[in-house]
Amino acid sequence: MKLFRWALVAASLSALSLLVLWTPAPALADDSWWKSGWAVTGFGGVLTTNMSSDLWLRGQVDFSEDILFGVGLSKVLYTTGEDFNFEFEQQAVKHFQGQDNWEFNSVLLLRWNTFPWDSFIDTSIAVGDGISVASETPKLEAQRYGYAEASAVLNFVMAEFTFALPSAPNPALVMRMQHRSGAFGLINDTYDASTDFVWGLKYRF
Repeated sequence: MKLFRWALVAASLSALSLLVLWTPAPALADDSWWKSGWAVTGFGGVLTTNMSSDLWLRGQVDFSEDILFGVGLSKVLYTTGEDFNFEFEQQAVKHFQGQDNWEFNSVLLLRWNTFPWDSFIDTSIAVGDGISVASETPKLEAQRYGYAEASAVLNFVMAEFTFALPSAPNPALVMRMQHRSGAFGLINDTYDASTDFVWGLKYRF
């Protein structure tokens, strides 16, 4: 079973790496694809103590003592005009107080860019899925769900909202939900792990 899990991790990382390095056909003769579509996001936030079902079905939000700070570097892989972007982001996150591990998250994102109120507040919404690799099994996850169901390597889900002034789009205010889980038991028989809410700034270049 462990061999299967690590094979899954290796395959996921390989697929994400190929997608990041993949260049759309129109860009083969034009290096502007590589020079544009980048962004860096700095963020900080707090871990919740709730199961996902309590958060989303019952509206219960209780925060733990764990705080985290991170930075993400993202690249637009493909765009469908003004409406949608496909992006990749690599994150480095450091936890403090409740646990002190590092966390490295790789995620593929679909971003919706156009909203009726964009002339007042430029808004985008992104959702994505990927993989999260912690430097060690996170203590709060292990204490909450038991060490048998805790794992350093888990699935990673993210949702992001950005808001900016149309006249000054950089930087944009960012609000995110970031979630680690076992993808319904696929990884280490884990069904839930942790959810954090973070806030920060995104600078596109």
